[in-house]
Amino acid sequence: MEFIYSGKNKAGVKITGEVEAEAIEEANEKVKKFGLSSIDKVKKKPKEILLFEPNITEKDIVIYTRQFATMIDAGLALVQCLEILAKQQENKKFKNVIKAVKASIEKGETYSDALKHHPDVFEDLYANMVEAGEAGGILDTIMQRLSAYMEKTMALKKKVKGAMVYPAVVIVIAFGVIAFLMIFVIPTFVTMFS
Repeated sequence: MEFIYSGKNKAGVKITGEVEAEAIEEANEKVKKFGLSSIDKVKKKPKEILLFEPNITEKDIVIYTRQFATMIDAGLALVQCLEILAKQQENKKFKNVIKAVKASIEKGETYSDALKHHPDVFEDLYANMVEAGEAGGILDTIMQRLSAYMEKTMALKKKVKGAMVYPAVVIVIAFGVIAFLMIFVIPTFVTMFS
């Protein structure tokens, strides 16, 4: 859970922020360690109500994979990588998925098993590639390859969509011209010939 705290530092400047904890007591303990001279209050962060929650896009997953691959390659711990990526993620839905994956790993599951709990976000290929990387001890290499593959796939899809725009516009204009002829021009000729 997320908690909001506010207080004053030793210089007397008001500080506000957020802290993650399982209960309010744990949140209070964490806030005390920040070295604030006075703490006004620590309370549970209210849940945001979004009317239109943004979906997790392919671009979100590609960026996540590239950043994760870079962090693993740099030697960061798995849980630490997920914690950093969750904090950086702007998409609330994807942020919650990353937090759930992190929680599963902290319970003792492997990264691939944690990903398999979210098949709507991470495809079977993604989870199986991660599983192969974990089994072979080359997760960093596999993640780099996976991110490169996903980037190329996304670029190809973008090119195909771009190539389909012209034929779609031509077809729409052709139907528009035919509709104009059938509604306005043909009836004029019909009355003229009759």
